[in-house]
Amino acid sequence: MRATLLLAAFVGGLGALPASAIAAQDSDGLPAPDEIAAIDSCLEQAIKDKQEFKSCVGKAIPICIEKQIPGTVFDCQRRETEIWRRKLEAIDAEIRAHVPAKVDKEFREAARAWAAYVEKKCTLIYVFNRGSTGDLKAEHGCRLEETARRMAEQWGWRDWLKERDWFKDSRR
Repeated sequence: MRATLLLAAFVGGLGALPASAIAAQDSDGLPAPDEIAAIDSCLEQAIKDKQEFKSCVGKAIPICIEKQIPGTVFDCQRRETEIWRRKLEAIDAEIRAHVPAKVDKEFREAARAWAAYVEKKCTLIYVFNRGSTGDLKAEHGCRLEETARRMAEQWGWRDWLKERDWFKDSRR
């Protein structure tokens, strides 16, 4: 999974779909609006309470499982990973819109290196667990946690850049 949140724009931004679209999302493995809302709500509360985002990881999985959607826990992990990936991509896009081309190039290279690291790390976790009943759950759990961790890290970078007025002058 490739990774990348702009909470202000995202809280509630991925929801508001018609019932037919929700049903399609449930059947094709994409996150449903109530799963997205669970993460958004948790993030809002974490920001308000000045808590880490880590407590929000896994909040959509019980909602997915409750629906008794055909599949397994790792299918629900994949759905939640997609929520975090979308948030990470939004934050990355926001940052990239405000940095010079040279920094943007380095930023993209760092993102590729991170994605390669996650791919190797989570594949290794799968290999260690191969043959067990939790092999895919371990692999997808790794991807979920790493994507959420990266989103939180990029969120911090974005805030750091804003504090230093990088966002005043677009593309410096």
